[in-house]
This record gives sequence, C-alpha cells and structure tokens, in this order.
Amino acid sequence: VQLKEWLQVEPQLQHLIGVSMNEGTSSSVPELQVLMSEVVAKVPAKWRLVGIQLCVPVEALDDIQSQVAGRPDSNIHAFELMFGKWKSLHPYQYTWSTIIDALEAPSV
Repeated sequence: VQLKEWLQVEPQLQHLIGVSMNEGTSSSVPELQVLMSEVVAKVPAKWRLVGIQLCVPVEALDDIQSQVAGRPDSNIHAFELMFGKWKSLHPYQYTWSTIIDALEAPSV
C-alpha cells in the first residue's frame, strides 16, 4: 500500500500529522512518537533504505548499525537513531512531505 493511499484510509493519522489528502502533503514537523508508531510499522526492516532516501550519510548509518547489532529490537532502535540523525542533519527537511517521498521511493 502506498503511503498516500494508507493516509486516505487512516483519518486519525491524517489528523495527527496534519495531512489532508485534499490539500496534498504537509510540511508539518513529524513527532518521533508518531514516526515510530505509524511509519516504522509499515516498513520495519528498511530503516537503512529509508535513511538513504532521507540523505543520512552512509557513515552515520554504519554507526547506527554497529550500535544496534545484536539487539532483539534492533530495527526499532535503528529507526529511532536514524530519525534523530536525519533531524539533526536536515532540520528544514524534517517534514511529513519528505517522509512520504522517501517511503514511496522504489528502493523502499
């Protein structure tokens, strides 16, 4: 399911993130809790590919991989660290619109 299609059937999520499918995507800033509970649930093992689409440097992704290696919740923790790195490196791109674009990339 494409994220835009998913948002159309998830009105509560639209309200949480400030997206109205009638208005297009939003430039609102996502909250980490919503990212973790909604986005990660859709692509739980693809944190690295999402990070690449969000322009998180490969070196930072490698560091995250090292930090989470061997943890039973490694994908969840990796997403959390990756989103934090993305926000710190690209604060003006830290928007739902950017997330939607990243998740709709062919590689993800």
